[in-house]
Amino acid sequence: MRNRWLRPPSAALVIALIALFVALGGTTYAATSLINGKLIKPHTIAKSKLTNAAIKQLKGNRGPSGAQGPAGPTGATGATGATGATGPRGPAGPLVSTLPAGSTLTGMYSYAGVSAPSGYHPLYPLSFQFPLKTAPTINVIGIGGASTAACPGTAAAPQATSGNLCVYQTRNDGNLTFDVTPSSADARFGFSLYFPIAASTNYEYEGTWAVTGD
Repeated sequence: MRNRWLRPPSAALVIALIALFVALGGTTYAATSLINGKLIKPHTIAKSKLTNAAIKQLKGNRGPSGAQGPAGPTGATGATGATGATGPRGPAGPLVSTLPAGSTLTGMYSYAGVSAPSGYHPLYPLSFQFPLKTAPTINVIGIGGASTAACPGTAAAPQATSGNLCVYQTRNDGNLTFDVTPSSADARFGFSLYFPIAASTNYEYEGTWAVTGD
């Protein structure tokens, strides 16, 4: 019985053991190579070989000194926003005390009627929107009359140079007497149209005027 247990192993058993050791040794080497990060060469592992958890931990490289990469293209313009509420209106500016030099006021007149059998002649007063610094020089341009240096405009576009009042006639039925007089109170505030015509006479006057401050 003793001689049977001490009998040397057969050649087939030895060969099988050697093959087993070689196989186990190769597997251990391969596993060690895959796990050891020092043996992995850069840019040799494809993203498809990584696990989902490893992919989520990946972060892009930053530029020198931590600078970010170039900005992407500008996006499309967004829709226009709603119009804001209108703010309160500010206080009105002060009215001028007198018409500034070089500023012009314009207006029109139209007056018709029948003169009384007796008594006063017709009178039609007109006021300037702003008083003048000094009383203006009165000028009357007849119907279709030519412009002058003091009154360079027309009845359709009345004008007056500084310190002048220009009255442009456009209608005077019967070519009746027509006169322009300064305001009796103060010529800086306005003027009057005066009609010294015969009693019981029909009349109608129309025209425009301009006055410029000095």
